[in-house]
Amino acid sequence: MAVGDLLTQIGTVTADGSSATLSFTDVPATESQSFIIRGVCSVADSSSTDLRMRFNSDSNTNYYTQTLRSYAGGASTVSMAFANYMALGSVPGTSVNVGLARAFFYIDLYNLSANGTGSDESPGNPGFWCQSSGIQNQNSDTEVAFYGGSYAYSLGAPTGTDVTTISLHLGAGTDNFSSASRFTLYQRPTS
Repeated sequence: MAVGDLLTQIGTVTADGSSATLSFTDVPATESQSFIIRGVCSVADSSSTDLRMRFNSDSNTNYYTQTLRSYAGGASTVSMAFANYMALGSVPGTSVNVGLARAFFYIDLYNLSANGTGSDESPGNPGFWCQSSGIQNQNSDTEVAFYGGSYAYSLGAPTGTDVTTISLHLGAGTDNFSSASRFTLYQRPTS
């Protein structure tokens, strides 16, 4: 990517308050391999939860995440292996800051597609790093967090499977994204 190169906006997903999952479909499998998601979100009910991500709607335990979080109550580090999702950060519910709290996310994605068309080529380990911030939990702590992780194809996915769908979902099964939630996917140029 050279100075002056522009990002290409691939799409935007906006919640309507009735869904716990927001998905980008038809992610282009090109040699660019590199994408950015920027967004803001909150939970439609009172319970705070966490934001999670999956590639190709794969819910097998093939994901790894490392976490470094800082907040008013202290700091923590977490290593999560063999989970069925990648963690991205905390998301506030309506009980936080009279329902006006939001969490902000910047997600850098890489290695989502093979770098060629040969039958023996594979994305390897599609991965991400994520920076999140905002008043994100029930104690109204302002959190700054860094998350990084990857998908391990060696644990079960077929060789050569490009990532064509990126799904964002909330931790608790009954929670929905509020209508204030919105994410946009960008692709970096190939240069």
